[in-house]
Amino acid sequence: MNPRDWQPLQLIISFLVAQWLALLLLVAGNIIIRHLTAEITCRIATLQAPLYRTSVSHLVPQNAYCEACGGFDDLGAALRCSTCPHQYHPDCLTPEQRAQRAEPDPSAGGHRGGGARAPTGWVCPRCTRRTQLGKYIDKILASRGGGAAKEYRLKWVGLSYLHTEWVKLSELEEAATAYPGLRRRLAVFEAKQKEAAQVRTG
Repeated sequence: MNPRDWQPLQLIISFLVAQWLALLLLVAGNIIIRHLTAEITCRIATLQAPLYRTSVSHLVPQNAYCEACGGFDDLGAALRCSTCPHQYHPDCLTPEQRAQRAEPDPSAGGHRGGGARAPTGWVCPRCTRRTQLGKYIDKILASRGGGAAKEYRLKWVGLSYLHTEWVKLSELEEAATAYPGLRRRLAVFEAKQKEAAQVRTG
């Protein structure tokens, strides 16, 4: 066959290859642009995130995403915890969680010798739970399981024994980072349990 007869076919193949490459580059470019846009948006949100105060002189930016769903969009109306970096979409919380407020701090605000306590802000579910475990355990009644699955049965201050709750050790250890006394209470309970077991076997 005459080589010239192949020229139209070669032109068609070259055209199709060029179109395919162009389409491939377009798709790859869109993926890269979307990734960069998401990264830039996240960085901007981080830079623009409000600050919460961990001490009198220490300000830390809020997380740039909702702690519940992980989304970083529509955070303009987010509820921002006054005691940790977490923030939440209002729709990601229950009405009770949205209404939660921090306990007044008697050492902050007010005039010397007494007076009004400093205003408090909204507190996220994790900090609320940490405060409950750190300040409102009346008694440690029992334990079960072992290792990561270990749990403690707790009685709460002001509630009857009908409202006891089994709580995982991991959750108590997290609360103990803010309330060291909780770790000591667990150690005392374990020591008493060990002593009681020795008495039963002895």
